[in-house]
Amino acid sequence: MCTLKVRATIFILISMFVIQAFSSSMNIHLYKRSFKSACDVKYDSSLYARCDRVCEDCLEIYKDVDIHAGCKSNCFNNSFFVKCAETVLPESDANSLIQKAKDHSKVN
Repeated sequence: MCTLKVRATIFILISMFVIQAFSSSMNIHLYKRSFKSACDVKYDSSLYARCDRVCEDCLEIYKDVDIHAGCKSNCFNNSFFVKCAETVLPESDANSLIQKAKDHSKVN
């Protein structure tokens, strides 16, 4: 009888953990799908896609929607984007993309 209670408790705890993990994953997915930005209209599609990919990769690493929103804010011209680019790209690629985002935000 005691082993049955222990097994039931373990099962409940594991179930709660799985549900929590699944729920967090779904929240991030729904958040990513609902994010709209004026930058996708201003930027040429290639540059926007590259910058957006940096923010998406950063979200996958840190699992924090605030970092994701910060990364995309001000059309990628911000410190979050710089840190994300430096995290997910080789140094020369990061520097180049950061400069392109800065230059583009000055023009538009």
